Amino acid sequence: MKQIEEIESIGYEELERIASDNAVRVPAGLDGKIVRTAKTLEFMTGTLTCDKPSGRKKRRAILIPSAAAAAAAVIAVAFSLSAKAPSDTYDDPAMALAGLEQTFTYISEKLNYGAAIASSAEPVFRKTINVLK
Repeated sequence: MKQIEEIESIGYEELERIASDNAVRVPAGLDGKIVRTAKTLEFMTGTLTCDKPSGRKKRRAILIPSAAAAAAAVIAVAFSLSAKAPSDTYDDPAMALAGLEQTFTYISEKLNYGAAIASSAEPVFRKTINVLK
């Protein structure tokens, strides 16, 4: 059994040679196990679908989301009609500018923190992509 470091250092030609090597035997029944595992995963995540849904199920699949969207639209309109016009929270323009600068500084700090986390994860993503290629 090869270690991860050895697998990562193998070139593409070597990987193709290993893949086409007939000496490596695939266990009998592996295809069935893979299909069963995929079906189980689909079932557990709720993405398993029937081959031919009945007309009643089709109507229900359309009716329920439509009713939910209509209810959400009615609620949104009700809230927008009941909302009063926004009012100024600052009487002094200098205080408003100071509040705006404070808010933008806070947003900038949080964005910089998130960007630092994302940039530290980028080498791991690139390494994974290179291994998968």
